[in-house]
Order: sequence, then structure tokens, then C-alpha cells
Amino acid sequence: AGVVLTGIVLVLIPTLTDSNDSSTKETSNPFELLWILVLVISCIPMCLSSVYKEKALGEVEIDVTFLNGWVSLYQFLIAIPLCLPSAYVISMPMDQIIPNMYGGW
Repeated sequence: AGVVLTGIVLVLIPTLTDSNDSSTKETSNPFELLWILVLVISCIPMCLSSVYKEKALGEVEIDVTFLNGWVSLYQFLIAIPLCLPSAYVISMPMDQIIPNMYGGW
């Protein structure tokens, strides 16, 4: 988890530091810090999944593909209810969620 968070911080350092040259600076987004925090927090489930896999594979005899299948199923089931607030945030009509999932966009 520490390595992932360190990588994110290193990538975001230029964004977080102020530039004195206003001609090259993009328009500032007031929610920029919020989205950076969302990015950092989104790494937590990924790290917990990796820790779970390491623990499960270390203690019992289990097929890696079988374990990944179960993890993917749980991620899919958790992601379905999150489609509604996600669609709201990007101003997508609710009737467009299924066609967008089918189209991959």
C-alpha cells in the first residue's frame, strides 16, 4: 500500500505545487483536491484485495484462477449499485446506463 501511495504522490507533486507563470497554468478546478483524495482512497480496496489474496493463497491450497474469479464477482456486485451515483455525477440519464455498459463507454 505504501508503494502505491508513494507513486500517486510522486505523480501528483507537479499538480500540487504552484507555478508562478500564469500563462502556462490551466484553469484551476475547485474540486481538484477532492478528486486527488478520491484517487488515493480508491487504492485502498485494491490493496486490501491484494492482501486478502496473499493471505488466502498462503494458508490454503487454492487455485489462483478460482480465487480471482470470486474476487471479480464481488467487485462486479459492489460496482453495480455504484453506477447510479456515478451516472448522476457525469449527468448521464438513467436510461443510458445499460447501453453505456454494453457499449463499453
